[in-house]
Amino acid sequence: MAPSMSILEQAESRGKLRPTAAAESGQTAAAQAMRVMMIRSVSGAGGGADKIILRTAARAQPQDLKASICVIHRTRDLEFDYPQRAERVGAELYTVPERWPFDPQVYRRLQDIALRGQFDILHSHDYKADHYAARLGSKLKIPMVATAHGWTGHTLRERRLYYPANRRLLRRFDAVVCVSIDIKN
Repeated sequence: MAPSMSILEQAESRGKLRPTAAAESGQTAAAQAMRVMMIRSVSGAGGGADKIILRTAARAQPQDLKASICVIHRTRDLEFDYPQRAERVGAELYTVPERWPFDPQVYRRLQDIALRGQFDILHSHDYKADHYAARLGSKLKIPMVATAHGWTGHTLRERRLYYPANRRLLRRFDAVVCVSIDIKN
């Protein structure tokens, strides 16, 4: 794709764009904010990526961007405090409980949220969220963006399993944002 093309233009050229809610209702694009489903898998209180996600959702101008946060979390995670943090900043939050890694109920719940929300873009923030966003984006024809926050290859598991698998998966995305040179390389 030409670098000057927007994410939406790239997705449209690949046949991965479905009509937005605005287009289906006859409104112009300027009349309705872009809807973004931000997906994150979190353990405990999360980390730096979660601060960025919450800040983005809180600071979004509602006429331009409607960001909805979907957080996948373990059902028995006693340190999980995303609902309280999202409420403090006024962010729209969907919690998606996970009984075990890659619980099939998680995908079904995310798909239901995506269908009801009529999102224009899926934005994932970690390897598990990337996995779900890729499945949803392919099935629902929604453009996919990933922000790569981690996986610098410091542990054997990261170097041999997570990092190579995630790099292959990210090739399916319309755009990938790397937070550092280490992540990019």
